[in-house]
Amino acid sequence: MIYDISYEIMYELVMFMYSDNYPDRKFLEQNAVSLLRACQKYQFHGLSEVCQLYLCDYLRVESVLSMLIFADEMTCTYLKQKCLMFIAQNSKRISNSPEINELSIELKHE
Repeated sequence: MIYDISYEIMYELVMFMYSDNYPDRKFLEQNAVSLLRACQKYQFHGLSEVCQLYLCDYLRVESVLSMLIFADEMTCTYLKQKCLMFIAQNSKRISNSPEINELSIELKHE
């Protein structure tokens, strides 16, 4: 049995595996992070790219640091690079965020 993935996430993985159908935007809106985590774990590269692209479209000053940490932990290179670019473009607004202290030394130097 698989305990760390919800039925809904597993359903989307199986649908993608057998039909190459991507989840709709409404599903991604609520589940993109969980789906991306499962994609990385089970190496669903195409679906992982879709999730990363979706998440990149919704980067915000309030959430980009936590998304950067997540992208780094999941080795999502594309998402990580987009987060770093977003941070560079919005550095004045982000530099005062308390989440900045949660970044690893390596991420702070990138």
